[in-house]
Amino acid sequence: MSRATKTHAERSCLFAAAMERLEQFEPMAMHAVAHDAQSYALAYVEHYQGNVPQLEREREFLLAALAQAWEQEKYTTVVRLMIGLAYLAGRLGNDAEGQRILLWSIEACRRTHDRYHLATFLNRLSGLLWSHGKYVNAWQVWEEGRTIAVELGHPACLWEPLFSLVYIADILGANKQVQRFADTLLHAEAIDDASSIAAALFIRAFFARFAGDKDRAYNDLSSCVQPLSLKGASQPEYRQFFELEVQTELARVEGNYTRSQECAESAISLAQTFCDPYTIAILLIDHAFFAYQQGVLSEAYASIQYLAKLTRYMGAPHLHNATLFYLQHLPEATRFSIQRGEVKSGPKSISSAPHVLSPRELEILQLVAAGLSNQEIAARLVITSGTTKKHLEHIYAKLDARSRTQAIARARVIGVLA
Repeated sequence: MSRATKTHAERSCLFAAAMERLEQFEPMAMHAVAHDAQSYALAYVEHYQGNVPQLEREREFLLAALAQAWEQEKYTTVVRLMIGLAYLAGRLGNDAEGQRILLWSIEACRRTHDRYHLATFLNRLSGLLWSHGKYVNAWQVWEEGRTIAVELGHPACLWEPLFSLVYIADILGANKQVQRFADTLLHAEAIDDASSIAAALFIRAFFARFAGDKDRAYNDLSSCVQPLSLKGASQPEYRQFFELEVQTELARVEGNYTRSQECAESAISLAQTFCDPYTIAILLIDHAFFAYQQGVLSEAYASIQYLAKLTRYMGAPHLHNATLFYLQHLPEATRFSIQRGEVKSGPKSISSAPHVLSPRELEILQLVAAGLSNQEIAARLVITSGTTKKHLEHIYAKLDARSRTQAIARARVIGVLA
């Protein structure tokens, strides 16, 4: 049974337990809130808006409250809840459920004549459709949202789906249209949204690099982080993620493989926490392609192995085809050597490193990935902070990592960490 279609009795029990839990652990957020599930859900969502890990902790309760609001035709409440929950739509592990809650929010916006959030939710839906290979529908939904946003003079909701479109524009033969739209955003006098400007510059730089115009790409990339430094430009977590993407592209423009690898792995680690699987897959494809171009076949193969595992059930043909391309074009002898850990040429790769962790090291790395400090890990495992630090040093050496974030990213890429 879906989370959104629980029986009345099941939902009542869920609400009671969640409300009691929130009263205990979130007293500030729940202060002076009416004692009903939808009010608690709204307070929680608005308090933690943009904080995906925190929202996911109460996902079942929040989606049940959303379903109840929809059934009761409380369309304003549906919209308010979905403003905070829209990022979860691609992380539910259930395509139909993600599309369903976005369609609820779109219909709720039409009922309440909320065109700004209608454009936002249309664009979130288009991203979900892109990621599952429904290109024609995705393009139509994206165009509808784009038209509304431009009419309102608020294109802020456009930039995230644009990234999905950038990476598969060649499939639709639409890359010139995307570049043209990016230029339109940059030259529109009424557009002063920092996120849209930054995204448009990134998109133009992305295509410039592939076209061989490295000077244009470098100039656009150097400029596109500055708008996001403005107060309120975007959520800090997503700004950090975007900045890592920009730094990755800058390193690729400069031909600096080691730097691009470090930034890409950090971006993948953040994407694991805040983004949907499709975004992670796109980052892996880009990383694998650049590694392949640079002749670092071991790293390309490691990324493709992870990509194959990630995209097995996603149903996106372009991702499947990209995976097959790399697997078919990596020389058989190289693949065999990589699997045996014998590849030694090029920058040091996690695929050729002695990356098998001991049970204790894996346990510590899992706690690091959960966000615990060295002191918290030591207390949890009843060991000293010094012992924890020594274990981390061994983990870094085995994964060829220099930071917690990089160790987590590399462990995930090679499948040591889920």
